[in-house]
Amino acid sequence: MQITRNDNGTYAVKSASGATYEITYAGCGDADPEFVSLWDCSCPAGQHGRDCKHMKTFLANAWRFDEDPCDAISVGADGEVSICETVR
Repeated sequence: MQITRNDNGTYAVKSASGATYEITYAGCGDADPEFVSLWDCSCPAGQHGRDCKHMKTFLANAWRFDEDPCDAISVGADGEVSICETVR
C-alpha cells in the first residue's frame, strides 16, 4: 500500500488492488477519556463502520508523516516500510 499526504489534510491510500481510498480526520472522541482521534476511510468497509486494512495500515504509520519529513510512504504486505519520500 502507498499512503500519500494530501494538501487538504486528508491521506490517499492506494491499495494492492490499485484502488485509491481517502482517509479523513473526523474529529476526536471527546467522550473518551483519552481523547482518541477518529478517522474515516472511503472504502466500502470503512463506509459501513467496519475496520479496514487501509485504516489499520494508516494508523500504524501515521506518525511517520510527523516524525520523518515524508509526504508518501510505501508499506509492504509484511508491514515493513520500504519507501519514505518527500514529493514537495
